[in-house]
Amino acid sequence: MEARIRKQLQATGSSSVEEVLLRLLDTQEEQDRWLLENRAEINAKIRRGIAQLDRGEGIPEDQLDACLARLKARLWLSSVRKIEHLSRATQANPSLARQRNSKPSAFR
Repeated sequence: MEARIRKQLQATGSSSVEEVLLRLLDTQEEQDRWLLENRAEINAKIRRGIAQLDRGEGIPEDQLDACLARLKARLWLSSVRKIEHLSRATQANPSLARQRNSKPSAFR
């Protein structure tokens, strides 16, 4: 456990064990809050997925890895395109970069 805390100290740049523990507790509380707020939607998606599987609409196991790889590639490409778009927009209008950088990090 001490090794894990030391690792968190280095990874987060925290100045003390107490700060590491506070960050971890804050993160856990935020995750718990998110789960509580989204529980109904999560459960609905799980029920919908189970119903799809029951109807035979699932992805066959031998095709799953390839399907997930395609999905990851699409998501990656979409992210790259968004970054490129933002980069072009900020180059065309530098005030956008200043506006973005002036927002607190929690709102980015």
